[in-house]
Amino acid sequence: MAHMNNLISLQTPPAIVPTPSKSKRPPNFNADEDEQLAKSWTLIWKIVQKATLEFAAIYDKLKDNPASGSAPEDWLTTARQFYFNQEGRQFAFERPWLLLKTVSKWQSLSGKAKKLVPPLNNLQGSVLLEDAPPNPNTTASKIPDKAKWERPAGVHAAKQNAAKDDYKKKRLNLLESSTKEATQRLFEAKQSNDIQESLVENEQEKVRLNILMQDPDKCPDATSHMALVACKKQIHDEIMAQQDKHAPTPQCPFSNEHTATPGEEENVECDDEVELTQDNSHICPDLAFL
Repeated sequence: MAHMNNLISLQTPPAIVPTPSKSKRPPNFNADEDEQLAKSWTLIWKIVQKATLEFAAIYDKLKDNPASGSAPEDWLTTARQFYFNQEGRQFAFERPWLLLKTVSKWQSLSGKAKKLVPPLNNLQGSVLLEDAPPNPNTTASKIPDKAKWERPAGVHAAKQNAAKDDYKKKRLNLLESSTKEATQRLFEAKQSNDIQESLVENEQEKVRLNILMQDPDKCPDATSHMALVACKKQIHDEIMAQQDKHAPTPQCPFSNEHTATPGEEENVECDDEVELTQDNSHICPDLAFL
């Protein structure tokens, strides 16, 4: 019998004593962690963006048009109830919103959400007391016209905008310098053209003077003699035309008192030709025969 008891005791496994398990972290943050997380949302807040801005718009609507005798606590209570009626759920980010509603980055968008809020008359008509339990069967009010929320510019966006502005300034400076260089090149090219034209005119003037200084009697044949005489006459006519163009036209006070006859006009023209030949004979002795 004792032997059987020993066998049974050997075959029976020892009893396992349960050890106390480690306590698991609750799913929600405590107050300090929630506050630190809310401070982190000043830069990263996309998760709570839409809900928080809608609630802020409702609160601002009540704040801008307060009911008679109401206080900020009443506005907060009314905003809670109206948000529940509109969205069908409680506002889950009230504590972070209370901590961050005075931040300038948050306030820059608070005014853009007012399109989501119905008129104040409907808001005040649907207000319930704080101690009244919310009705979960209440249908959320749907607003067809909703604003498109835009996240405020962060650090990276500000740097990108600054880089774009710097690029635009550099591009503008480059265009201005290119325009100045092009204008300078055009001015220098015009000056070069003017100099070339002046040199060509000087060379032509030298050739003309050289022709005027030639003696037709020294020509080897009659053809060259006639060609030289024709060139001299052409140059002489051009010089006289330039002098007549720049010389002032004299006005005769007695032009209306006497009208010359055709014979007298021919005599006057002949006298003028003789005078011109005599006046220009000092340019070249060879012009006397013209």
